[in-house]
This record gives sequence, structure tokens and C-alpha cells, in this order.
Amino acid sequence: MKINVSDIASTINELGIPFEAQSRYLVAALARVLAYMLPIPANNVAGTPGEMFQSTYGAQVTAALDALNERMPVDYQQVLELTQKIWEVRYHLVHPNRDAQAWAAIDCCVQKANLGFEIDFTDAALQRLGQVITQGVEG
Repeated sequence: MKINVSDIASTINELGIPFEAQSRYLVAALARVLAYMLPIPANNVAGTPGEMFQSTYGAQVTAALDALNERMPVDYQQVLELTQKIWEVRYHLVHPNRDAQAWAAIDCCVQKANLGFEIDFTDAALQRLGQVITQGVEG
């Protein structure tokens, strides 16, 4: 995985990002891009998604940051941690099981898609009914 290093510093300056916020923007931008580009497994993973991320993608993220660090220092640990958190959100959107935050995010997306159905997918009664339906269900 390669990062477009050449234009990062000039873009930060062009955007007028204050000096004291530049490192935070860089960490967030890097983590966002890396997490969105890393694949999500087709099936639920054995163990935790975090363990899978570390063992499968940790070195890959570090290697991608190495090229950038030669020109612009970056906090590897912050980028790696945020990349993992964002990737785990994506993982839970694909494999929501009973992750309440993932279900809420999917409900918001479904609602914004304007499917033409008369019940609001963020409605509390629909949410509660969904909880009852999934009690005791595997997977």
C-alpha cells in the first residue's frame, strides 16, 4: 500500500490548517485512507476483529507510514490505533451481529437511502422490536 507523500505538506498549507492542528489532521487523514483501503474479510473472524487487524494489517500499515515518515514525521502509534478503530467500524458494518453502534449506523444509512418505506428505521419502537427478535439468535 502506497501513500501519496509528495503533495501532503503543500496541501496542508493550502487548506490553511493551523500549525497546532496539522499533526492531528495528518493522523486522521492517514488513518481514514488506510482503514478504508484495507479489505474486510467476507466472513466473521475467529477471535476478535482487533486481533485479526493487528496480525494481518499492522505491519502493512507501518510499512505504508515508513515512506511518509522519511519526509514528514508522523505518530505511528496514533495512526495505527485510529486506523484499527476505523477499520473495526467497517468490519462491524459488514458483520454487525449484535453491535448496537453498527446497527445504528446501518439504520441511518438505510433511512438516508429513502427506500420509500413508511416506517423510520431509526424509530425507537422498531429498534426495540429488533432487539426482541434477535434475542437468542446465533450469528
